[in-house]
Amino acid sequence: MNHYRDLSAAESCFQQIVSVEPDHVQARHNLCVVYVEQGHLQRAENCLVDVARLAPSEDYIHRHLGIVRQRIQVPHLT
Repeated sequence: MNHYRDLSAAESCFQQIVSVEPDHVQARHNLCVVYVEQGHLQRAENCLVDVARLAPSEDYIHRHLGIVRQRIQVPHLT
């Protein structure tokens, strides 16, 4: 995703991983990041809330959730 910026391919890949292994925290988190990159902030927030429930002790997930919530409240101008 980071190298080629093919968000559709990344989304498809992470969705496939999650469909096979629903509790795969990193794949689910990466899928949430794809939603952020696509500009789907509400979808990303919902995704991160779900991942945070799976891995409540993972600080990076809570940090990213906070960032997304902040962006929802104050949209960035691009």
